[in-house]
Amino acid sequence: METLKAFTDITQPDARNLHFVKFDASAPDGLSPITLEDIHRAVADLELGTNVPEGIAAAFAIARDIWLYGWFAVLFRRRIRGSPLCRDGSASAVPR
Repeated sequence: METLKAFTDITQPDARNLHFVKFDASAPDGLSPITLEDIHRAVADLELGTNVPEGIAAAFAIARDIWLYGWFAVLFRRRIRGSPLCRDGSASAVPR
């Protein structure tokens, strides 16, 4: 069950995010933990075309922020996966 984070823990990642890794040839075992910077880079790379309606672009920007802040509260990413912002409901437009 989700609870309010303690004030002292607000800037700490959700512990469930610490189980994810990425391939990293420079790491001894070929893997390294995913970081907030990795998530930011992936989300920042997602862009919409210039002809997208303003309302869609605004919703997309909010969705990217929610995905980024999921580093601190993984529940945010669970919510966005079922969002109508994702055409098939699987968050295909948002990095996993």
